[in-house]
Amino acid sequence: MARLFVAIELPDEVCIVLREFQRKLHGRVTKASSFHLTLQFIGDVDDTKIPSIIELLRKVSFSSFTLSLSSAGVFPSSHSPRVVWIGIAPGTTAVALAKQVSSCLAPLELVPDHEFHPHITLARVKFLENKKEFLAAIDLWKVPPASFVVNAFHLIKSTLSKKGPVYETLESFQAKSTKPL
Repeated sequence: MARLFVAIELPDEVCIVLREFQRKLHGRVTKASSFHLTLQFIGDVDDTKIPSIIELLRKVSFSSFTLSLSSAGVFPSSHSPRVVWIGIAPGTTAVALAKQVSSCLAPLELVPDHEFHPHITLARVKFLENKKEFLAAIDLWKVPPASFVVNAFHLIKSTLSKKGPVYETLESFQAKSTKPL
């Protein structure tokens, strides 16, 4: 069995900016060790289905586009913060790519676990001593202007370990046109 998802990987310069934000997090949080923008979580599938998933994803056709970091926030709500994230702008291009990926994977009959909101997970919250102070600090964050060009998306295998997930790129899917929109 393989635990799979489809994602956009981030360039090193954007990861450096995100690590700076992680340093500002206090409390019992599990900080993401690797940053990506998940387009579709596939879940656990039999290894024999990976070639057919790759074939389905080859049907996705897109041109390169530019994304930028936007504001910070939490999921699912400020009453019960479980995930700290950085948003993506313009979200419409990422949403369009995610919808196309989802459409191509429709034969797998995946059930999305939530509506797609383009974001990058910074940390998972385990326990907060002072939730009000934690949320106020996030509200005050000024996300620096950091942009990146998306030329590809990837099928990634996630293996859970005691040190956190280990990611392995199984296949990359390039943009048809590399001139960013």
